[in-house]
Amino acid sequence: MKKSFVYLLLFNLIILLAGCTHRAPEVVMKSFEFIDRLAVNGVTYVYKGREILSLEMDFYFKENLAPNFEVNTKEHRAQIYKRIIGGAKLYIDGEEKDSIYGYWPEKSGETYAKSMTIFYVVPKDRTKSVIKFSYDGAFLGYTDYHFDYIIK
Repeated sequence: MKKSFVYLLLFNLIILLAGCTHRAPEVVMKSFEFIDRLAVNGVTYVYKGREILSLEMDFYFKENLAPNFEVNTKEHRAQIYKRIIGGAKLYIDGEEKDSIYGYWPEKSGETYAKSMTIFYVVPKDRTKSVIKFSYDGAFLGYTDYHFDYIIK
């Protein structure tokens, strides 16, 4: 009797902890780099006197952002990208800049998008500039979450 009670308690604890595995919303900056040119579908983009900032990130969220598509398909990754990109902002000395291009996540699941890359044009001489990437968590379904990353 005592042994079965312990097993029942252990089973309930496992069930309880399994329900707590949802990851909190998060943006993880994997890497950033300044590049001279961006080649896309046989077209090379070069901006005279400026460079291109490439930001690679992982995104984690609680709800499936593209529930009508099979996970990790081309269509799913495209829908995830469309949903996520709206919250991404880059500021140079407080002035908002538009992204010029982006790559869909390399891998997507119901609650994550991994290795999504966004590109921005930035000045070549950034010695006095403050460059800040900011993400609004409302686009992941969390109004209380905000991510800021200063790029040096």
